[in-house]
Amino acid sequence: MSIVLSGFSATGKSTLGPLVAREVGLPFLDLDEEIARRTGVSIPDLWRERGEPAFRTIEREVAGELLRDGVRRVLAFGGGTVTCRETRRLALERAVVVTLTAAPRSLRARLGGSGDRPVLQGLDADRFTELFEQRASGYAECHFRVTTDVLSIEEAATVIAREARRSRVAVPLGLRSYCVEVVDDAPNVTVATVADLRPTSVVVVTDDVVRVARAAPLLAITDALKAAGTPVVEVTLPNGETRKTLDSVSAVWDAALAGGIDRHAVVLAIGGGVVGDLAGFAASTLLRGVRVVQAPTTLLAMVDASVGGKTGFDHPHGKNLLGSFHQPSAVIADVAHLTTLPRRLLTAGLAEVAKIALTRDSGKSLRLAQTISRANLPRGSRRSSPGASP
Repeated sequence: MSIVLSGFSATGKSTLGPLVAREVGLPFLDLDEEIARRTGVSIPDLWRERGEPAFRTIEREVAGELLRDGVRRVLAFGGGTVTCRETRRLALERAVVVTLTAAPRSLRARLGGSGDRPVLQGLDADRFTELFEQRASGYAECHFRVTTDVLSIEEAATVIAREARRSRVAVPLGLRSYCVEVVDDAPNVTVATVADLRPTSVVVVTDDVVRVARAAPLLAITDALKAAGTPVVEVTLPNGETRKTLDSVSAVWDAALAGGIDRHAVVLAIGGGVVGDLAGFAASTLLRGVRVVQAPTTLLAMVDASVGGKTGFDHPHGKNLLGSFHQPSAVIADVAHLTTLPRRLLTAGLAEVAKIALTRDSGKSLRLAQTISRANLPRGSRRSSPGASP
């Protein structure tokens, strides 16, 4: 898959691009240089002669061609390329998008006179900051970020090459964007993801079935967080849809508040859809909202419940009638959890995958249905018991 380097002007896209390309063994292309080559006009002259709207149209068309041509490459976007929603979403679909960041003060120092960057000419510090903030939501829609004013060029290139190999799917929601990362038997990734959020404490929420079935990875995660000096509050809820009630939410509230959490805490939900919904709702209401990381342990939760920010609990009048939308900061789908999943729940998850595929591509849906019919489910699967949902 291609790698797209995005970010504000002077974050290092054109400088880093050739180094990243060498690290991953792909060709490098600068979008601005390609536009100048195709039009026969320099970017400043193109901007001056035709204006920004015409330039953005050309930029969108050229970027679209490069993202669709099937050639794997490292592509450096211009500073404003991601202001086009169409280009931004296409890049997320066809490439690994890396946003390069740096403090505005560092960028202003690097830019100097900005003679070759027409959009920045004549900007004072306030207008510069305003433009930086206007683009923030576009830059936030990426697979990961790298800060280039705290790393050397060589260090940044190595980080990008390493991180680009990870299996992430971006959920583009502007400043609320996050990624779903797929791993296999890697509790360390969950630990690192939570640690990157710099929490003052972590509330780990699971249920009694997962507590037994996935005891080893659970212990590895909590022990690693504690070893790093992060206070951990552990909450074990009773398993099953019938326990998806306000009482279960209150159990999370009570434990978290008794543990002295503050607004910088993170709730870590490790379980199926019920645990994810309850922990997510508790996070959305604790101290008027703290962050949540979803670590789903069922296939259905991995492809549905953990993504989209749907949280809540049941009421005597019906299922999921009370809740909120509270997007996670990250989702870690560790497929090793599926080795202890009952066959019935695996099948339910695969059916959800097929349902989603049917809304997107009928050809893929047919192939998926054929795959499901021949599915080699994990040998460790056991027969499900009524209400079991680890």
